[in-house]
Amino acid sequence: MRNGYNILKTMPIRIIYTINNLHTAGSKLVLANLIKRLDRKKFEPVIAVNRKYDVHLERELEKISKVFELPLSAATRPRISLPFELWRISHKLKGKADIIHSFKYSSDWTEPLIARLAGIPYIMTKTNLSWNTKRWWIKSFLSNKIVCLSDAQIKLMAKWRNKIVKIPVGVDIEQFEKATPASRHQFGLKKSDIVLVSVAHLVPVKGHIDLIHAFFLVHKELPALKLLLVGTGEPEYVTKLKTLVNSLGLKEKIIFLGESNNVPSILKMSDGKILATRNEGRKEAFGTALVEAMAARLPVIATKSGGPEEIVVNNVTGWLVDANNPEALAQAIREFYQSPQKREQFGRAGFERAKKLYNVNLMVKRHTEIYNEILQS
Repeated sequence: MRNGYNILKTMPIRIIYTINNLHTAGSKLVLANLIKRLDRKKFEPVIAVNRKYDVHLERELEKISKVFELPLSAATRPRISLPFELWRISHKLKGKADIIHSFKYSSDWTEPLIARLAGIPYIMTKTNLSWNTKRWWIKSFLSNKIVCLSDAQIKLMAKWRNKIVKIPVGVDIEQFEKATPASRHQFGLKKSDIVLVSVAHLVPVKGHIDLIHAFFLVHKELPALKLLLVGTGEPEYVTKLKTLVNSLGLKEKIIFLGESNNVPSILKMSDGKILATRNEGRKEAFGTALVEAMAARLPVIATKSGGPEEIVVNNVTGWLVDANNPEALAQAIREFYQSPQKREQFGRAGFERAKKLYNVNLMVKRHTEIYNEILQS
């Protein structure tokens, strides 16, 4: 029993969650879903971010937990000052937490080393498929536990299998199932339109350019088809995407919605979800947006890019196609458009799969078990 007493019975477990920020990347939503549902009689969570952005999610989480701008890491150069910085930060941290749980996508290894020096168990949730660098090796070596979201990650990190715990992302099934559909009129859509939606950060790896080209291949033969792009990104890249849409004559067909705090209602308004992630070194570690769509009873189209291959059952809950291939995406879109019966059938099957495997309550239960286990070891 850690420190010679049963901390699980005598006081709330103090957990510092570290994450790059609460503005970008899907891991922020995973963290939010976890923190909202932790039993406050047993756990006392706080969030340490590298940078605050004053976005909606930050403000929402600050109502139930403290959010600090506090990078728990040290600059590795100049190396001569690194030992002092590690000692200084770890000394300040000592006694301030029972567990540090990282949701950072970076390979910074000084954070788990600082936790070790402070005598605090360190859990790393692997939020991406980056690997095969010395920094990731060191970070994994220093972690007490590694949470993997999918089999794709476990396969990649087989060397650390004795530390790995698989906990797939869970979503609030009821929130998405029972959401009130958004008004199509507000987006300039007709009731008769067949609407595909993509919810993803606007970055090259998400394959928006492939998706736009696929849409161009089919838009004339599928006149009622519309595409909604939900998400934000670097202004330069967003401008590039909008310029491409305009140059292909798709301005009336593809609608950029920007960031939205009402994704469940947008999904309920739509007919299907599409995720076109590319295979260029970085794949999807999981694919939370696909699970959210399944919870909303939508059929999904996704590329074979890591996590989605585990989430989507091809020709059962949706369509899985080769990545980096606009023609393959276009063919899946054709089948989606022309098969209302399949859309309904895949939507029902996807909902049952999400409810069984990707329920947020199951995710919270597994994390609670890990926290208890690590403190009793």
